[in-house]
Amino acid sequence: MEQALIKRLKNGDIRAFDMIYQLYAPKLLGFCLRYVKSREDAEEIVQDTFVALWANRESIKGDSPRGILFATARNRLINAYKSRINSLIYEDYLSSEAYSVGVDHSPSIEYDEFEKKVYDAIESLPDTQKRVLKLSRIEGLSHREIAEKTGLSLQTVKNAVTEGLKRLRHYLNGSEDVIVMIPALLSVLSQIY
Repeated sequence: MEQALIKRLKNGDIRAFDMIYQLYAPKLLGFCLRYVKSREDAEEIVQDTFVALWANRESIKGDSPRGILFATARNRLINAYKSRINSLIYEDYLSSEAYSVGVDHSPSIEYDEFEKKVYDAIESLPDTQKRVLKLSRIEGLSHREIAEKTGLSLQTVKNAVTEGLKRLRHYLNGSEDVIVMIPALLSVLSQIY
């Protein structure tokens, strides 16, 4: 059965995709819930996993989607974990005494400068990317909720988030303290607005 579904999926059969989704979405959700605390985060990882399956359907190797789906979900879980760790490292860095050694201005002033750079970077984005990033990273809405709220397609929302984050990284790369800025970007966004 799965072999036939994979063949149909490779040919762009949306019904085959739906059947694979019905078969594996609950299992993937259970898998993700073991590693993330939020059901919403787990659902978003599952959603992103299936979007990746559809986007890469023509290059699927093998007879079963199980391995692909769980490997993709695992990679997305790892990326989410790394992102959280990096944010915590930055917060520790800001609060450590080593931060102020040899610096002739206070950490709060440097943080304010950092916050302004991030704010300027966000304001430099095209309107759609700016709006979608704020809804995603500040208000914590899922891609689907953003699509419903804005009237944009789900794929447009995902593309706007991806491209917006890429542009922010590029914008901030010109900064001297980019090593600290990039991991902390998402944690600062919620404090700016």
